Amino acid sequence: MEVGVSNKSKEVGQQLQDDLMKVLNELYSVMKTYHMYNADSISAQSKLKEVEKQEKQIGKSVKQEDRQTPRSPDSTANVRIEEKHVRRSSVKKIEKIKEKRQAKYTENKLKAIKARNE
Repeated sequence: MEVGVSNKSKEVGQQLQDDLMKVLNELYSVMKTYHMYNADSISAQSKLKEVEKQEKQIGKSVKQEDRQTPRSPDSTANVRIEEKHVRRSSVKKIEKIKEKRQAKYTENKLKAIKARNE
């Protein structure tokens, strides 16, 4: 009788240990995924901030150029208009990059939140 109870308790103990290891491995896998997504999110956020900083710098320089552009139609004014066009196209380019990085950041943030909640 004692041997039967002892064997049964060993089996139950082994089963509990196996179940615990299974759950811990799942937790490790989920946490690893979460940390990976969170790191991607942080990276995307820093890239987004970098683009926003560039956008502010270009915006300031375009505003200064607008104030400094002469109203007379001489050759330097034409050059400045071309420079202004280049600046405006770079502003548009920065805006597109910002939109892409904002989308990437949002996507990574959502992935990290979903992984954390699982």
